[in-house]
Amino acid sequence: MIKIFDIYQYTCNQNSSEDYSELQRYMAENRITIHENEIVISGRITDGVIGVSDRLFADGTDLTICVRDIYSYGHEHDYLSAGMTCAIKAEMPASCDWANAGFLSKERKRSILAADFEYGAVSADESAHKEVDEPNVTAQVEKMVSFLEDNGDLFIQKLLDNGGLYHSLSLWKDKHNSVQTTYQILNGLQADSMSFWSEDGVITIMFSVPDNESCLFGHYVQTDFNMEWELISWSIC
Repeated sequence: MIKIFDIYQYTCNQNSSEDYSELQRYMAENRITIHENEIVISGRITDGVIGVSDRLFADGTDLTICVRDIYSYGHEHDYLSAGMTCAIKAEMPASCDWANAGFLSKERKRSILAADFEYGAVSADESAHKEVDEPNVTAQVEKMVSFLEDNGDLFIQKLLDNGGLYHSLSLWKDKHNSVQTTYQILNGLQADSMSFWSEDGVITIMFSVPDNESCLFGHYVQTDFNMEWELISWSIC
């Protein structure tokens, strides 16, 4: 679990924060309305990404909420990342005991690697996969795999922060009439394999989405090899 959202103010049909006039004003200015089974929480994203359909946990309570909408600077978003002050609309939990809740947490994404994941060295002429037989290469590739397993949500944030990729995925989503948000599509990516171009020092990861609704298969993302996770190129089938 990671602390992801500091709570400033909130609304609730049974209880509310001591003073949420700023949140009420923000809701009025941005025409945010809620039903009886909804709650709006204002605060700041401190780590990672919050997106539509995320499940967040309130500290000090047994409350779990599911994000329905996210607002910032008068606009509605699919997702927002660390450093943003925003308002979250969520399903109303059965209990409204927020007295001890100062922040929201999120389960760190750890499952972006497929169960049958494999990796290997590829020659400069892009011939068939070969076994990795150089100890230093093996160690660095294994380190990359370990990073993906432990920090999948941070890698998804890198993908989301790439404006060109996000825009292209949005166009793809509209073309295929997908009901998922772009954030949900990226968040559902699974890494099927990883190949290492030893001459160029570039890692190539092949992504696919298990959900048949999205039909996003054969999505390729290249990152550099120094763990800074800067996107080099990408393509969408």
